[in-house]
Amino acid sequence: MHNYQLTYPFEGDKVYQSKSKKRAFNKCYKDFKHLNDTKDGVFTITDIDTKKDYSFKIKDKKVSKFNFDQSGGKITKEMEEIIDRKIDEKFQKMLEKFQKMFESKKDNK
Repeated sequence: MHNYQLTYPFEGDKVYQSKSKKRAFNKCYKDFKHLNDTKDGVFTITDIDTKKDYSFKIKDKKVSKFNFDQSGGKITKEMEEIIDRKIDEKFQKMLEKFQKMFESKKDNK
């Protein structure tokens, strides 16, 4: 059995204990609908026991799950390093192509 609570866009008043995620999610969703203008449509439910977040978006009156990184949607240091490395690799490849083009034009003159 786990404890679930609405945690975004605000912290819900109630903690729901359930074996079924679906039942707990439905109860938290009702809290969200009751206390919030659902136009933005994004809400998060947290499993308090595991600290895992489940994020949902309402679109056309349907609720669909989507995932944030477990860092809460923020870029972690590791993610930043991966992004930087990929940018460096792409830049290096572009630079090599330009050098080859330049050398090719230089040889043709």
